[in-house]
Amino acid sequence: MKKISTFVLFLLAIVAFAQTYTISLNLKKGETYSTLTDIKMDILQKVMGQEMPMKMNMLLGVSFKVADFQKEVYDLDAKYSYLGTSVSMMGQNYVMASDGDIATEANKLMSAMVNVPFKMKVKSNGDVLDVIGYEKVIEAMKSAMPDSPSAKEFEKSYTKEQILQNFKSTFFAIPQKPVKVGDTWKAVFTSKNNEIDLSNNMLCKLESVDDEGYKISFTGDLLAKEGATIEKEGMKMVVSKMDGKMSGTLLLDKKSSWVKSSDNLGNLNMEIEADMNGTKMPMESKIDMVYKTTNEAVPKKKIL
Repeated sequence: MKKISTFVLFLLAIVAFAQTYTISLNLKKGETYSTLTDIKMDILQKVMGQEMPMKMNMLLGVSFKVADFQKEVYDLDAKYSYLGTSVSMMGQNYVMASDGDIATEANKLMSAMVNVPFKMKVKSNGDVLDVIGYEKVIEAMKSAMPDSPSAKEFEKSYTKEQILQNFKSTFFAIPQKPVKVGDTWKAVFTSKNNEIDLSNNMLCKLESVDDEGYKISFTGDLLAKEGATIEKEGMKMVVSKMDGKMSGTLLLDKKSSWVKSSDNLGNLNMEIEADMNGTKMPMESKIDMVYKTTNEAVPKKKIL
């Protein structure tokens, strides 16, 4: 009996290992799903021999209510549920958040952007097809502070492309075909950093499957095209180099394939030549990043 039991367990292990999984979004109409992305960055900038360290923490919460599902496409009613940023540099700390005192201009702008509805069309494989009505978010922000210079800066940071990118960067590791535990596949997508297109080339692997969900690991390279330019406040910056690495683990819910948690580590190195009225100035930046995404709408505590 002992030999038979051992043999049966051996066969079950083989069957489990060989099982194929089709991983795709399986969301329920009328249900609301959320993501909260927490990005921590340690930045070291070098300008003309001087080093300027900076720490930044960004929190971005978004809620998605499933309005419809037809032909593999979800219609999602989306809205920001939380926005927050903290910056520490040169002995100064700056904190702004959508749940902060609106007597502070930055808090008032962020507060105005929260709970303003817009729509997204998302395929079951995580690809975002369209973002509709996002201009309402920008209009709400401008109405809160119509003559504020900060509103113009926020408009550049919180764009339609940014919300699209945030969703795609959360679900990029969903495989495009059925996979078994141990299978690997490539995921290639483009994100933006300071208006520069950054190519993400990831190798993903299905590490394990249990009743809780799918555990997927990923690792890869980040690379921007040389010669790309950034223009801010009359200053033109030409990218001579921008590359880095990223790795992490994604845990997707077994039934819905919605993100339960995602932990990413990354770094980015930048070499830029700034042109200020004809004066050339080389700049270097090294950024160490820690990303964490959960299925919460708002953080458990206020941003520090």
